[in-house]
Amino acid sequence: MSDLLNPISAIQHDSPWEYYARLTRETPVYFDSDLKLWVVSDAASADAVLSNPVLQVRPVSQPVPPGLVGQPAGDVFGQLVRMREGEYQQQLKAVIVRAFSTIDSAQVSHLARQLAQQSLSDGEEINRWMFSVPAAVVATLCGFLPRDVPEVVALIAEFVLCIPAAAGPEHQQRASLAARSLLERFSAQIAQAPQGSLLTELLRCAGEEGWSQRAPLIANAIGFLSQTFDATASLAGNTLLTVQRYPDLWQCGPADAFIDETARYTSPIQNTRRFAAHEVTLLGQRIAPDDTILLLLAAANRDPARFAQPDVFQPQRNTQAYFSFSGGRHRCPGAAVARAITHGMVCALDAYMPGWHQRLHKRRYLPSGNARIPEFSLSEIN
Repeated sequence: MSDLLNPISAIQHDSPWEYYARLTRETPVYFDSDLKLWVVSDAASADAVLSNPVLQVRPVSQPVPPGLVGQPAGDVFGQLVRMREGEYQQQLKAVIVRAFSTIDSAQVSHLARQLAQQSLSDGEEINRWMFSVPAAVVATLCGFLPRDVPEVVALIAEFVLCIPAAAGPEHQQRASLAARSLLERFSAQIAQAPQGSLLTELLRCAGEEGWSQRAPLIANAIGFLSQTFDATASLAGNTLLTVQRYPDLWQCGPADAFIDETARYTSPIQNTRRFAAHEVTLLGQRIAPDDTILLLLAAANRDPARFAQPDVFQPQRNTQAYFSFSGGRHRCPGAAVARAITHGMVCALDAYMPGWHQRLHKRRYLPSGNARIPEFSLSEIN
């Protein structure tokens, strides 16, 4: 079966782990002539890619996708810290990391449980619930009132259409319409956000770091929700599958260790891309300027050279070196928030539907170029 896979189609396969293991073992760095990019799969090479300043998150010639240039979605995209490099990125990332450090994970988990249980009580379909709750939590953290949160979540669902590399003109246009509304809403919100909200902390930390530009802060606040929308939905969905498989380990806790090991074991984000700003040598391979590198985070997360017994689910293991939240200068600052939201969502489902373990069934993994997001069905109660 693994012979039929490639590094992209593996994302939706029920069990791609043998395929990933073979790549890590036999060809950890190679050029895929069909995909026209370099593929990196082992942990040591992943570290090298993520720490190399020559290997950047966007092509030098296209800091913003051409279809977004001059559009509201491009204005947001071009200022996202996860899409930038250099001193600008480092300074803005420092502000964002400080702002996120003020968030109380226990409170986030409690908020996520409340919102998740309310959505279930309102009859929200389980697959929509996986996406909407994380975004609703972050919108609430930003200070939006409950009456405004649903529209903000709906706008984010439209904006994220422009993020995939394969996004076409229709999706880019829809994303720009949403971005215009989001920019208006967040510009107003950041000026009146309540004390203690994520937006006021972002402003405070920016002032203390000497950062005076407000537009990048607004763009990245929108980015908090867009990153949450797919990535945390994937983490939550894969955690539900793992809880089904290992219910006793979930009950034993601690929840953070279980969710961290789920992130390593299932790799909700399976890959990320880097682009060579100029020529570089990686493990003896010459990477030419503008070459694309597909970094298989899922394979690196199961590299036996980094993780003993990588195919065994062990919540007690030290997962600090795993790759699901990227690494190096682009490591996700919201990892603790994502874990807390996921914890709250699972607890909400436990409380609302105690027999969900028997009723929840995975139908497939949704089409995606990098995220492994399960789609579920719920069977009727016997």
